[in-house]
Amino acid sequence: MPDDDATLDRRSRRLLNALGRLRRLEGLKRAQTRSSPAFHQLAEEVTEEARDVWHLAAAEELGAEEDSPIAAERAEASPGDWTRSRDARDRSADPGTVDSHR
Repeated sequence: MPDDDATLDRRSRRLLNALGRLRRLEGLKRAQTRSSPAFHQLAEEVTEEARDVWHLAAAEELGAEEDSPIAAERAEASPGDWTRSRDARDRSADPGTVDSHR
């Protein structure tokens, strides 16, 4: 079954946040001495986060193959309309998340 707008929005935000974590981890790894214990530990974390990114992207793709099952959401036709499904209370974000850059 396809995702409604709120679910697709949540999936997208999780994916963007995971990409941010991946970028941060890779940056930390690049600051380490090659083949050091810290380098190898971070390399494992990068690999794990990259797998999570892949799984999140696959789930988002599957949920977005068809339009929303909610008729009112299907009637909306503007780009990005599915990203505006959260109410103002949920828009407050911790620093460093995708929402904090809006």
